Amino acid sequence: MEPQRREGPGHPNQPSYPHQQYYEQNPQRFPQYGQPQQWAPPPPRKSKAGWILGIIALSLTICGILLFAGCSALVSEINGGGGSQAEKAAAMRAAVDNVREEGWTETHRFERKVDPGCVSIDSHCLRLEVAWAVDHEVTVDEIASRLGKNIDEFKAEGYGGGTCMTNRDSNSMTEICVGDSSDGRHNASVTMTRK
Repeated sequence: MEPQRREGPGHPNQPSYPHQQYYEQNPQRFPQYGQPQQWAPPPPRKSKAGWILGIIALSLTICGILLFAGCSALVSEINGGGGSQAEKAAAMRAAVDNVREEGWTETHRFERKVDPGCVSIDSHCLRLEVAWAVDHEVTVDEIASRLGKNIDEFKAEGYGGGTCMTNRDSNSMTEICVGDSSDGRHNASVTMTRK
């Protein structure tokens, strides 16, 4: 026996089964048999372009910060460590002025003008030379200790009638020389350079 066909809005030519009308009138009791749903297009997909662009921007920012920090450290190392040239020159002057004692007469002083734009790789930007005539004998060890240096870090070099000892590293050089002069006095000199 063929089911009866029912005509009506929304149900053209659909077969009418005995329980269908009951299900349609009581959808709350049978949610699995609810009203037919209208077709809707799927929701649009969210674009991943925003995430990708954000990650790229963050990566570039981090790389830029690291590059700037690396360049700053490199320039600082090339220039002989922290501090401006004026600060380094003042420290050199203070160290050399601490060497002089009573009975020392300054005979020579040369100080290279501070060049704030100096970025030196091969040569040192700062140079200070000071020489004294001393009325008593003086040793390299004494001068080194007054400069705040350890004599064990110096290497001996000879010159004329005296002795020179030099301490070199990648950023600085300190040379101390002592000897006798023709008038019976003694000579002492300090040469300091810094990048």
